[in-house]
Amino acid sequence: GLTLAGLTLYQVISEHFPDLFSDNQVNLYTYKKCCSGKKLIEWVLSQSSAARSRQQVITMWQALLTEGIIQHVLNKNYFEDDNQVYYRFVERAIPEYARILVRPNSPGSRSNDT
Repeated sequence: GLTLAGLTLYQVISEHFPDLFSDNQVNLYTYKKCCSGKKLIEWVLSQSSAARSRQQVITMWQALLTEGIIQHVLNKNYFEDDNQVYYRFVERAIPEYARILVRPNSPGSRSNDT
């Protein structure tokens, strides 16, 4: 079901695309570990030949939002194709065993040394 699809997306993104979700500032507030709706749509379109249209991908993300797999940072209940509207995975929807995918100093992890 959608929970499995959401978990799979979370695992793939966490392991292979950890920079997709990052801290984003809007006005003077910083939203932690989130991604814009537009960027999420473009990421799916770039990764999947099965995704045929933006509207199809919006429908997919809307279903994950409705099911509580992702959430709007301000808890709105609709998904928007917008660069200034942010979403994140809902931690409580992700089982503990799936959260620890990229460990420090493992391939794909980010170092804090910049």
